[in-house]
Amino acid sequence: MEERGKRKGQHHGPDAPVTKERLLSEAEKDMALYGMLTVRTLDAVREAGFRYEGGALLSLEDLSRQGLMRMGKHPEVYRLSFGEAKSRGELGRFHASDREDGYCRLAMDSAICRQLNRGPLRPGFLNRILEEYGFDRVEWILAHTIHENRDSPAVSQENKEWAAAFHVPRNDPVGGSLWLGCVMHCPPAAVETAANMVREARGRQAERAENSRARPRQSIRERLSAGAPLDAENRTLKKVAERDAR
Repeated sequence: MEERGKRKGQHHGPDAPVTKERLLSEAEKDMALYGMLTVRTLDAVREAGFRYEGGALLSLEDLSRQGLMRMGKHPEVYRLSFGEAKSRGELGRFHASDREDGYCRLAMDSAICRQLNRGPLRPGFLNRILEEYGFDRVEWILAHTIHENRDSPAVSQENKEWAAAFHVPRNDPVGGSLWLGCVMHCPPAAVETAANMVREARGRQAERAENSRARPRQSIRERLSAGAPLDAENRTLKKVAERDAR
């Protein structure tokens, strides 16, 4: 992404432009001295259109676009913090997604609690929740929860690395605690099992989608000639094809 924020600097003299490199340098100095970003640096980073995380500056525009591109039948998962949403005039999107996050987290906690009362977690126990909320939000909740349990030996290193890729907002002095609503209350061992199941289900979904794209699509007439079984939708199309043939 082209560097943004060619404004008058506050850190390197009155006439120095604030570039991505200089913002990163200031952030690294803050982390070395204080273990966190100062409010001044955080404001400068946000004003320039970035988020500092894991030693890098992430583009807010790119992160926001990721959420919009992944919208489908499920509501958008908003991936920026409260402070970032406020500065961009997107608090409506933030709060709408935050409500869905809370509902999804509660549903996941309840499903796991019910299953644990009956015995070990069974494959497919989250299918209804995946259908209702979508993979993106379920994975988002799991990523937050694993991040909060990153010191637990019950969570594998593989899942910790998987969760770290979600760039969970943390450097936000205003509203940062709101993300705790995304953290599940069940035991870390159950979170580990749930994450494994969801990741496997996501992989199967991606494999089916890839196979579907690679396989040539048959027309209804071709399927009828081959004697292939039809689902409810295609049975309706069969009637249309027979009517057109008459």
